[in-house]
Amino acid sequence: MYIKIIINLVIFCFLIVPSLAAQTDTQQLDRRIEEEKRKDLRPTEADYYDASKLKVEQEEILTADYLDALVKKEIVTEADGAFVMSVLLGKDENLLDFFARKQFLLDNKILSRKFENEFREEEPLRRGLLAYMVYQALGIKGGLTLRVFGPSQRYAQLELVYRGIMFSGSSSEYLSGEELIYVSVKAAEYRAKNKGK
Repeated sequence: MYIKIIINLVIFCFLIVPSLAAQTDTQQLDRRIEEEKRKDLRPTEADYYDASKLKVEQEEILTADYLDALVKKEIVTEADGAFVMSVLLGKDENLLDFFARKQFLLDNKILSRKFENEFREEEPLRRGLLAYMVYQALGIKGGLTLRVFGPSQRYAQLELVYRGIMFSGSSSEYLSGEELIYVSVKAAEYRAKNKGK
């Protein structure tokens, strides 16, 4: 019995080992050919830029400073919300003050006319109002309730929570600066991802 196993093992070695050796030889040949091709290529230089030569617009510096200060706020105002919405929609440089931003939001139906008198510069921004504005700005269709009854602050927030743009909580709670920045970043990502849809 052991003799049969040894004979089968010897036959196996004579049949398989030469084919493995031939395969290894072809791999080495292929690798040698690839290395020869690489020698013909020119080495490339890394593309570095000199930060001191970058031209930064004054508006970009102001926006960055504003956003830096915004992150530190414990409670943001409706003026902050209007600013973030104008940045999200790419109209920041044209709208220089709160009233121009408010009018832009009203004209484009991002802010409902029923909130026109309640939307004040120093008023704290509530989650529901931000959710409504982001929902309108992104042009989200929403679920059955939103389609039948139209958007409300509460249902707009629920839809944004469902889509991962906003976090859950009461629509009447005030927002911090970090929360406002988080929502605006998520909204910008959603807008970029669904631009052609």
